[in-house]
Amino acid sequence: MGRKSHADQIIEEFKDAPEDGGEFLVIYDFEGGNPTRFYQNLDKILNQFGGEPIQLSVIRSPTRRCALAVKTLAQIYGAKVQIFPIKKE
Repeated sequence: MGRKSHADQIIEEFKDAPEDGGEFLVIYDFEGGNPTRFYQNLDKILNQFGGEPIQLSVIRSPTRRCALAVKTLAQIYGAKVQIFPIKKE
């Protein structure tokens, strides 16, 4: 059996984490270029935990679990990452 992808490892790590309420924005920035495999892994994580890209380098996350999974992935690939809660008005 082959090696697990970063996404598979992160999904395994966060699959049983609580889905804290609220929505979050995850904003990341790569210095230099954007690694192709990051986006392949990001798609897997978003398909598993929900979330959607808003624009390049910005993800809307429906749960803290999803936001932390995206943050973990981005950090593995060397991005600077911030998570911001979305307040409903």
